Amino acid sequence: MRSIVRGLTVSIVPAVALMALTPANSDTSRASAAPQAQLPSTTLPVTPNGMIVAPAETLVRFRPLIASSPNGPNILELEGDSRRGPSVTLFRYTNGYTGSRTLHTHSHTYRSILIEGQMKHWDASGNEATAPVLDPGSYWRQPRGQLHADHCLSHRCVALVTFEGAIDADFPGPH
Repeated sequence: MRSIVRGLTVSIVPAVALMALTPANSDTSRASAAPQAQLPSTTLPVTPNGMIVAPAETLVRFRPLIASSPNGPNILELEGDSRRGPSVTLFRYTNGYTGSRTLHTHSHTYRSILIEGQMKHWDASGNEATAPVLDPGSYWRQPRGQLHADHCLSHRCVALVTFEGAIDADFPGPH
């Protein structure tokens, strides 16, 4: 039963997150709708009926989240523009990146599902030592404005991340 529930959670959560990013009038089943015009922006191929299909081997154009920090998190935008508004992205972290281990906040809520690797995620009331180990399929929701930190325990971690607005970070404490 637990694996069924976990499977449902992993399947439903991305769908709900994607729906939250799609305009209410984007029902592509309506004959009069122009699906491409109503989809969030994407660099991925879109079929005439608005479907996006991207095999894993095509998802290779990651860029540094912060241009001046190429060894920090790298992202690949699947939908949206992470610099200007809501987005669906793949985040790729390496074990050597320590920036996100410092408590920080974001202006917008985000949701993550870990796809590859092992991570830890904690808030200001916890710490890395006591945070649970997150395996692929794990989910977390980080409310905007709340201090938190995370760390990739594996050589590499990849997560599907949906942000409700532009991606930013504020590190209010000592670094």
